[in-house]
Amino acid sequence: MLQEALKNFNETDEFREFKNYFEHVYCKRTEAWAYCHRKWLGINTNMHIESMHRTIKYVYLQGKKVKRLDRALFYLMKFVRDRVFDRLICLEKGKISSKIAQLRKRHKVGQKLTSLCIRKNEEEWSVASTKSNEIYIVKKNVACSKRCTLMCKECKQCLHNFTCTCIDNAIQWNMCKHIHYICSRNLNEINSAVPEDKGLSVHSPIVDEEEMVICEDRKFLEKATLVDNLRATATRKTTSKEEFQKKCTELINKTPPEQHDNVLSLLQNTLDSPHFFPQANQEAVPKNLNKEPPNKKIKTQRYVSTKKKTSQKASTTFRKPTQEECQSISSSLILTAKTKQIILSPDACHIEKYRKSHPITVQHLDSFMYVDDWITGQDTREEALLISLHAENIMKEAGMEMRKWISNDTTLMSQWAAKGFDTYPVDTSVSLGSNKTKVLGLANPR
Repeated sequence: MLQEALKNFNETDEFREFKNYFEHVYCKRTEAWAYCHRKWLGINTNMHIESMHRTIKYVYLQGKKVKRLDRALFYLMKFVRDRVFDRLICLEKGKISSKIAQLRKRHKVGQKLTSLCIRKNEEEWSVASTKSNEIYIVKKNVACSKRCTLMCKECKQCLHNFTCTCIDNAIQWNMCKHIHYICSRNLNEINSAVPEDKGLSVHSPIVDEEEMVICEDRKFLEKATLVDNLRATATRKTTSKEEFQKKCTELINKTPPEQHDNVLSLLQNTLDSPHFFPQANQEAVPKNLNKEPPNKKIKTQRYVSTKKKTSQKASTTFRKPTQEECQSISSSLILTAKTKQIILSPDACHIEKYRKSHPITVQHLDSFMYVDDWITGQDTREEALLISLHAENIMKEAGMEMRKWISNDTTLMSQWAAKGFDTYPVDTSVSLGSNKTKVLGLANPR
């Protein structure tokens, strides 16, 4: 895979220079690509840079392409200004960083450790793990600066003074509980060169006044520097023509005669730059570059999720019908009952008109109508055809057409089709699972 990538890089002139750099710097130490080989570096990925890049693109630039350099610089300065304000808020409120919070949390855990600790020499200790049979090696490094911000005030040691072979320190670059445990047990020996007040104990969270003053002075100086920078960027001084001429005269007087030609050529090149007179250089820009609109949105970055997608199974459980479904069902049932009552009730005039002329048909319509299904039968095919013709005419005159006629006699079905009846296809299968012919919801195997 690596050789194939190098081959693809070498095919184009654009990537050939990158291919030489990549092959010279990275291909010779492929073992350093793995995360396990990058111990005590505190580097995982470039997530912070990606986050900053995404914030600039989608929050400040609103996801649009920027062709003008001054606009890009304006939003970059605005981004820096907002970050400076965030830093000022943190300094004013005394908000601690995530590294300091993790450091204090591991100090509390380190005070409760009861692991076996063996001192190999003056700068190396072995600490047994509390959850497994592993042995972690804690080594002392060169003393770090006293002004280090990643300092445990109780142990009086910073993150850079010790290294441990556990994952928390070697990979995640935290001051692990084993280092706090060693510092707490050997505090007097490690800090023998550091003067300590007699009233302070090993586990005392109180910081001496000198350290507090240094810390407060450092914060005060940082806040003052940030405020001065904000004021300098906020106030823009405009130079008048007289002041400009005066400054130019002073610079000319300071310049030696032998450098006059160099200064003139430098000024001429600066004035000829397109940034000073953009109108004069506008015609030199090809028109093909201005095809895209100035507010065209950028392409969204491809996002690949590392989470495993879980297949969602279709739910087979029954649920309660909604209020709209209940109203629809009730209205259809009420409408069917009213329709049957209007047609078949003794008070209705329509069916009573045919009681004398077609008494058998009227009796069957009155007795064998189930909701909207009419189920009846006769002894002979001729009688069945006659009663179906009478029923069709009676219902059609009432404004209702009877549909899906079906019978177990194929000859009668053919006669219905010849008369123009709406017949329903007969399923010849006798299997209850596959038979589609149903009466009141039940399969009819004929």
